[in-house]
Amino acid sequence: MSDTSSPGAFARLDNLLRQALDLACGLTLVLMVAIVLTLVFARYVIHLPIFWGEELARYTMFYMVLLGSALAIRHDSHLRLTLFVDRLSERARRIVGWIVDLGMLVVVAALFWYGLDLALEDGIMRTPALRVAFFWIYLAFPVGAVLMAIQIVAKTVFADQPKS
Repeated sequence: MSDTSSPGAFARLDNLLRQALDLACGLTLVLMVAIVLTLVFARYVIHLPIFWGEELARYTMFYMVLLGSALAIRHDSHLRLTLFVDRLSERARRIVGWIVDLGMLVVVAALFWYGLDLALEDGIMRTPALRVAFFWIYLAFPVGAVLMAIQIVAKTVFADQPKS
């Protein structure tokens, strides 16, 4: 058996992906805040509005939300009601968790499929101000869906390991 198929290698790869997602989410947040602050400064202080800035901030937020969703899945941070699940036995809670994860995989698969279709079919159009092909904007759907699916599976596989 090669070293790349050992559980340690998968755990390291998983940790690397989580760190990359943390970094990407942080960078998109910083970029979005910097863009918005620059827009406010330009418009109200120097009276020179930047016409493409709002569009760039919107698309940056779009990527941040989809990347952040993958992180939220992994850290079990999505909002949910647990009133009834908390009253179940540990075994029943685990079964409900698997059912929820399976349902999330179905939704993520649909997000991937329809997002990829949207990127390929309508991606040729260009954004109004930046003139970037919508393909690059819509690509956030399938990329986010793949990352979410990986995190759903990894959350289950590495559930018993200590969190870093």
